[in-house]
Amino acid sequence: MTSAILTRIIHSLRAVPGSGGCVAQVSNLLYRRLPVGRLYLLGRICGLDIRDPADWKSALCLRWPGAALRRRFALLALLAALSPCAGKEWTRFRGPNGSGLSAAKTIPAVWTEKDINWKAPLPGPGHSSPVLWGERLFLTTGDTTSNQVWVLCLSASQGQVLWQRGFPIPAYHKNGFNTVASGSPAVDEHRVYVCWTTPERFTLAAFDHEGKRAWEKDLGPFISQHGGGASPIVLGEQVILANQQDGQSFVIAVDAATGDTRWRTARKTAEAGYATPCVYDPGDGQPTLVLASHSHGLSGIDPASGKVLWELAGVFDKRVVSSPVMAAGLIVGACGSGEGGTYLVAARPGKSQGGPASRIGLYDSPRRPVRAHEPLPGGVAFLVGR
Repeated sequence: MTSAILTRIIHSLRAVPGSGGCVAQVSNLLYRRLPVGRLYLLGRICGLDIRDPADWKSALCLRWPGAALRRRFALLALLAALSPCAGKEWTRFRGPNGSGLSAAKTIPAVWTEKDINWKAPLPGPGHSSPVLWGERLFLTTGDTTSNQVWVLCLSASQGQVLWQRGFPIPAYHKNGFNTVASGSPAVDEHRVYVCWTTPERFTLAAFDHEGKRAWEKDLGPFISQHGGGASPIVLGEQVILANQQDGQSFVIAVDAATGDTRWRTARKTAEAGYATPCVYDPGDGQPTLVLASHSHGLSGIDPASGKVLWELAGVFDKRVVSSPVMAAGLIVGACGSGEGGTYLVAARPGKSQGGPASRIGLYDSPRRPVRAHEPLPGGVAFLVGR
């Protein structure tokens, strides 16, 4: 992520050296990426005593003329790009594009008590994974005693609960291994996006980082013998959620700021699936949303319109729970059910957004791989099974 930011900064600085437009573009990038405290510190380094973020942006655009602007702003941009804060966001289920990979080098292979920085009590269990933006950690939990779903924000460094919001839900049947808070949040610089299900209602909601509800959307009933488990993702200015259930299935994109529907594409139903989409970028600037399900196999969808671009139907013969991943230019997905084994499928996507994908491999295992991990350097892929 840091290299991407640095590349954008360099392109911006090259555009029109010393121009106000250049400064506005890059200052807006840095403003979105850094916490207020880091902005203030970097501003002081460059000779600015600006405490309000809005004033800080104006100062970048108006107060640095000529060569001084270029020297100071280049310093600020590089410091921001190389700052540890710039690359540590974990914005969705399994992190960057669902890969599960992190650049962190300090995570122990064996955990001991001395490796734990803090512990915080939570109002109930949940299978959802936390997401991180700056110094704020967001997660969901559920309490089946009081029948509530909780959305929480914690300090990432201290573990203190900064805010929490509870929402009543009716008691309902689900798989004994499931929870009422199994869908992971997604987060961007403005809001955190969460979802939960009951048989009567599939709820998708957004909160700003201070806990104020931005919007809430009712997606209709959710029918499944196991309960819910889908997770949203953020792509550009859209929140995308795959609603693949035993009832009416669809994938939907809503406006991240308002919750208004941008598009909705119907999906066939074989049985409820819980895969979270990933994104394939063919390099032509037109990304493809990749979904996996028993009914459709692997699908490529235009994230701007919801149009189905290609489909590899019939590659899965069982329920799809694990999420597809991009691995060395391939799309990897899996299915499985009970003790009946699993299929692991690798497909090569087309070279352009509309180009069809082709299946290149099929692995039939008597055991049940839960997840295919993106290859590490050297092209080695790992499967986790039980």
